[in-house]
Amino acid sequence: MTTENPETPAEPGRWPYIDPIEPSQAAQPIPAVGPTDAITYPPEPPAYPSSSEAIPPVSRPELPSVSSPPPVTAPIETPVAAAPTAPWFLDDEPAPPEPKPSRLRGGRGVLLGLLLGAVIAASAFGLGRITAPDQEPVAANVVEVTTPPTSLVGSVTPPPVATIPQTDGTVEPVVAAAAIVTPAVVQINTTLGTGSGVIYSADGYILTAAHVVGSASNVSVRFADGSRTTGTVVGADEITDVAVVMIEPTEVPAVAVLGTGLDLSVGQTAVAVGSPFELDQTVTSGIISAVDRIVGADRISMVQTDAAINPGNSGGPLVDLNGRVLGINDVIFTNSGDNAGVGFAISIDLAKIVADQITAGEPVSTALLGVSVGASTDGDAGGLVTQVSPDSAAASAGIEVGDLIVAFDGDPLRGPNELRAEVITRAPGTEVDIVLIRDGEQVTVRVTLGSAGG
Repeated sequence: MTTENPETPAEPGRWPYIDPIEPSQAAQPIPAVGPTDAITYPPEPPAYPSSSEAIPPVSRPELPSVSSPPPVTAPIETPVAAAPTAPWFLDDEPAPPEPKPSRLRGGRGVLLGLLLGAVIAASAFGLGRITAPDQEPVAANVVEVTTPPTSLVGSVTPPPVATIPQTDGTVEPVVAAAAIVTPAVVQINTTLGTGSGVIYSADGYILTAAHVVGSASNVSVRFADGSRTTGTVVGADEITDVAVVMIEPTEVPAVAVLGTGLDLSVGQTAVAVGSPFELDQTVTSGIISAVDRIVGADRISMVQTDAAINPGNSGGPLVDLNGRVLGINDVIFTNSGDNAGVGFAISIDLAKIVADQITAGEPVSTALLGVSVGASTDGDAGGLVTQVSPDSAAASAGIEVGDLIVAFDGDPLRGPNELRAEVITRAPGTEVDIVLIRDGEQVTVRVTLGSAGG
């Protein structure tokens, strides 16, 4: 039996069927690459703000009567592996086998993983974050340079969204998508290294990954035209790995359009933009390989892609052919630190929920149904309810142990992981219809999703 406990093996994702990551494929950080492998860059170094001040933490009040792990008040039968490093606050699905994703930060021309306190093990595959620390040749001294904020354009009114030039209709689709989104993509530099980000608001807000900004209060932001400014870290949430950086509205060159992951199709074209190895404005393309993939110790809903993403891509956008942001590039599945065609982007629906809470100064919280689920003992599709938390959204809606949840908000469910992905990509308080099978009869219940972590 599987439960929502994060140490329980994962079920497949949404159609088409995707095999879960095997337990032998333990998640491991990307190995560091020595400074002697660094790429030589022009003499102008990026301006790194000097600040030892830690960002104000995003508060996550503990849920009443919930321990970590598991997130329910009653005992749960589950095979136990190592516990996640952060308090568990999300339910409704079995978890993948003890992934500890180290994400990807690009250094100044060099692959180097954010180690998260460990060095990569020599065996097995792993999830690697795609950011690497700032590096210089061994003999070089890093000199901090103060760069004043840069006004990108003379106008005080930034364009609301990037647009592509008029064409004769022969522009390739990926070219058009890149032309739409790249003006809104930035490179983010800290004393740790380099990552990426995407401007998503004319108010100056930039979406990026929490591991890109680290504990910095300020970061250096490089725009598509090469100019720089200083950005302020508004907040970061380590569990979802979402962070928001703010620049002056007058400095905004373009704003990306946020799409949704709720209507993605496996096989559709995906385009990644970012700064792999500090090569800013790099565009790669591939397809959406899977959706509703639950990844990492914190079991975050992600989009899987084979578009090449590497150290430095973290925090940058994954977009469709209309230039709409589908996800925030975050981790790769690798056994060597190199791209192996299995990359993951945080679902834009989840990223937007968290970003809105951060910019509003609210504690970060995600939707909660309040059940433990496993695979059906009869082999039927859906998630079999094995436990219902008292006073939860599920309990209030009348969901019972033994119910088989087969559809969520109109979307059929193949397995338990899909239920978790569906829940976490909705905002707390969202009303949804859940279809379940009880005693051989189909029942539809209306549920108002609860809140976890805030």
